[in-house]
Amino acid sequence: NQASNNGIQFGSFTVANKAFNPNPDTYRPTAGAANTSYSTALVADNFKYPTAWKSSLAVDKKLEGGWVIGTEYTYTKDINAVYYSNVNLNESNGFALAGADNRTRFLTSVANTNKYYAGTTLANPNIGNAILMSNTNQGYVYTLTARVQRTTENLTYGVAYTRSEAKNTAEGGSTASSLWSAAPVAAQDPNAANLGYASYYMPNRVVANLAYKMHEGKYLATTFGAIYELVNAGVTSYVYNGDLNGDGNSGNDLLYIPKTAADINLVKVGSGGLGTGTSTDVRTAAQIWSQVDAFISNSTYLNTHRGQYAQRNAVVLPYFSRLDLNVTQDVKVKVGKNFHTVKVSYDLINAGNLLNRDWGSVKIPTVTNFLKYEGLGADGKTPSFSFPFQTGTTPFTQPFQSSTGIGSRWQMQIGIKYLFN
Repeated sequence: NQASNNGIQFGSFTVANKAFNPNPDTYRPTAGAANTSYSTALVADNFKYPTAWKSSLAVDKKLEGGWVIGTEYTYTKDINAVYYSNVNLNESNGFALAGADNRTRFLTSVANTNKYYAGTTLANPNIGNAILMSNTNQGYVYTLTARVQRTTENLTYGVAYTRSEAKNTAEGGSTASSLWSAAPVAAQDPNAANLGYASYYMPNRVVANLAYKMHEGKYLATTFGAIYELVNAGVTSYVYNGDLNGDGNSGNDLLYIPKTAADINLVKVGSGGLGTGTSTDVRTAAQIWSQVDAFISNSTYLNTHRGQYAQRNAVVLPYFSRLDLNVTQDVKVKVGKNFHTVKVSYDLINAGNLLNRDWGSVKIPTVTNFLKYEGLGADGKTPSFSFPFQTGTTPFTQPFQSSTGIGSRWQMQIGIKYLFN
């Protein structure tokens, strides 16, 4: 697995509470069958180390009264970016699904595998994924920042706004297989270098700062500081729960957002593609659609993209604002002929949350895979989906909820620093 290790160590075992024997044959298995099933990772013959072109342009202008205005533009273009494909995906057995979501499905049944090879001998092994690491020149990042700043004798304040966009072909992962399956896809070929929004980009960000230093005689000074940030809390994708396109990856198929009930075949939870079988779900199809429709209507992104495939990382999370406060006391101490400084600082991070539990709270998605793929209908082409339920009602109605993580909590810290000059 070239993405995270050198491929030399295939396994390990531990021998505890025994005397060590330097003869390795002591620890070899006495018997074992040849491995006839495995996955592999490959590198393209012409693979090149990742390279990118980076450029930037910035202009600052000083004005009277301590004012500075400026702007900066940065642009990065991939020249040899990395993307992954599964060359053992049997794309020859693909067929178009029936209905509004007519993407290609590769796995027709359990018996008809989506892998090319399914042998059971050492000469003809059962190969799972065969992930190929290749290059592409798709992918870019740009940021545009404008700022205004003013500095006087004791006071500094300013504000900056950044607009950015980032697109790539490969998302994060720790292994070749997880890197291939990490990027959500819709009706595209999952083996192509599909360009989509990156999971790390922040479309909009505003940062304001203020610092005031007050001198109290020759040996004392107090500084008051504040930083305010308003930013999108991240991006995400709406995907199906399950493997709709049959490429062997569950949870990376981008959602088709239905306009009406006619665009989707809804069944009870756990009832399968034919909508039959035992299930404790008591809802009718009309009730299920009513809940699905309400959830879509409550989401700005879903509601404005009905009749379309959701895009990768195109769902921008709600804005998050945070105010951080700081008070620092400087005390000068004369040591011999020199002055040393003792700094005692107090920081209040996300100060608004200390006053009101709803202030400074990060909003995260309630769920991003609210439709579960249940299987294919009697025609073998029409997919069925279910919507979660809880004792006959929906467990969620809103697309976002408050995070309980540390980012939604206020924090306090006290620091002491000693400067020798």
